Amino acid sequence: MERQKISVIKQIFPGLNEPSVIILDLAPYHRERVPGTWKPNTTFLKAKIHEWFNTYGHPYDDKWTKKQLLEQVKMLPDTTKYVLEEAAREMGHELLWLPPGMAYRLNFTDNRLPIFGKSR
Repeated sequence: MERQKISVIKQIFPGLNEPSVIILDLAPYHRERVPGTWKPNTTFLKAKIHEWFNTYGHPYDDKWTKKQLLEQVKMLPDTTKYVLEEAAREMGHELLWLPPGMAYRLNFTDNRLPIFGKSR
């Protein structure tokens, strides 16, 4: 997985004309998260949730229970960043994600389409 991601970043992204739009499905290996950018969930310890609030400058009360902290987290904007998305942005490209299940409905085998020239 790591090897494939590095290959995509080093071979495909630099060869694209800027700015390009890159379309990917929601496969787990496309959506590797940048460490520390995702929102806390029930697996986080209360101290880690406090740390997250402090890192992103969101106000909270030390007396809140874990449940109250997580309810507050749900109301805040998503901070998750993805490795491929960040790499594309750094190189001047934009990443768009296909809706769930859409990749199975599309036919990407037609090599005559110029849009898929770089992906083959």
